Amino acid sequence: MMKYILILLLPLSANAADLSSLQIKKEIAWQAINLVDYGQTQSISKECNLSDRFEYNPVLGPCPSHAAVNKYFLASALLHYGITRYLDDNRDIWQNATIIVSGSIVYHNFSIGVKVDF
Repeated sequence: MMKYILILLLPLSANAADLSSLQIKKEIAWQAINLVDYGQTQSISKECNLSDRFEYNPVLGPCPSHAAVNKYFLASALLHYGITRYLDDNRDIWQNATIIVSGSIVYHNFSIGVKVDF
């Protein structure tokens, strides 16, 4: 799977425009949010057979395995960075939207008591 992700990212990075200082900070912010989401999803994965909690992400399914969570979040981190590098005119819109959406999900998970578990 990793080789396919890298193959997809190579053409993206070849055409990439340079990121501004603010865009680098936004990418770091999204990656940090993604890391927290990863930890929350791992927590849900460990608890889903023992509680009424389940994963809402349709790609992962209601009770994803540890390996599936690892692969999904690695792919999402790499693809987000690749798309960010590839976009030029719409990069700020992309970054703002993904930070808001991902941040809202992480906030919601915390508000219902989902813990971060690595």
